[in-house]
Amino acid sequence: MSTTISFQHINLEYLETMTGGDADMMNQMLTMLIDEIPCEIIKMQESVTSKDWEEVFQISHKLKTTLAFIGNADMTSLNKTIEHCARNRVEIKDIPPMVQQLSDLSMPVLEELKMAKY
Repeated sequence: MSTTISFQHINLEYLETMTGGDADMMNQMLTMLIDEIPCEIIKMQESVTSKDWEEVFQISHKLKTTLAFIGNADMTSLNKTIEHCARNRVEIKDIPPMVQQLSDLSMPVLEELKMAKY
């Protein structure tokens, strides 16, 4: 990862720690994140449409680990709220706009993840 680039939407310190700073491993992880985040958000949106709250919970739970690597506090916090609401079946009406917000937040994150690759 280039240390000359300053990021506004991501913090890759955790990723660097987990990969030991190994450039090849970081690039593999960045590629995985770039591929996985949009797919998981689409699955979550489809689950919201079908009102499958258990599936929304499962996807949100899986995203926790993924989001830890990108270091975006807003996405992490929002995902935690989605997970809580879906797991406990509370404030269900708030889940669809939160999932849309998560999708919106992911756009600049994905752009920065692409720039972070060697």
